[in-house]
Amino acid sequence: MWYALDPLPGVEKTLSPGDAFLTNAVVNIKEISPFILSGMIYGWNFSYTPSDKLRGVPEYFEFTSVSQIDSSQTEIRYTDPFFTDEGANLCAWVELDRTPEMMKRYYHWNSINFPKISGKGKAPVKESVNGIKKAFGEAIKEAVRTYAQGIEKNKPKEISGSVYLIHTPRYYIDSGFYVADLDFFLHVGKIVQYTQF
Repeated sequence: MWYALDPLPGVEKTLSPGDAFLTNAVVNIKEISPFILSGMIYGWNFSYTPSDKLRGVPEYFEFTSVSQIDSSQTEIRYTDPFFTDEGANLCAWVELDRTPEMMKRYYHWNSINFPKISGKGKAPVKESVNGIKKAFGEAIKEAVRTYAQGIEKNKPKEISGSVYLIHTPRYYIDSGFYVADLDFFLHVGKIVQYTQF
């Protein structure tokens, strides 16, 4: 995992071990890591309503963690911190030992033929950790929307289900935005169609 040392990229700052910028990066890595690990271990539930201008329906998207990591069962460890991009980012390896229940969930997702989907989302860097979370949400929404367009002739009223984050999550900064480029397994819970056209 990584986090920019500057709250707003482009502000030059000389760092020292006790610098508040370094502390800020450490705190934010520790905040974003459980969120991303939860997506890799448990997945996220989602509900998506595509916009429909003819019916006056605005787009709606919501996603929530299926479950949170319980620190009493397994501990997240942060090891081998280092700087990248000429000291602009603080990085650390994030480790977690999966419990037997977590391993069962992993084998379940990998043993059944769930469709693999991909999406890319972005959110402003000024929103800090919430910007990273929003970028992940936008990536889920784009992946689900693209999948739905490929299987449904008509725009659905609502699609809901869950996604499971696979591969190493990729997020980076581009032109003042966090960009998340992610891959998922998809489980469709239900697709609700409009009954009238």
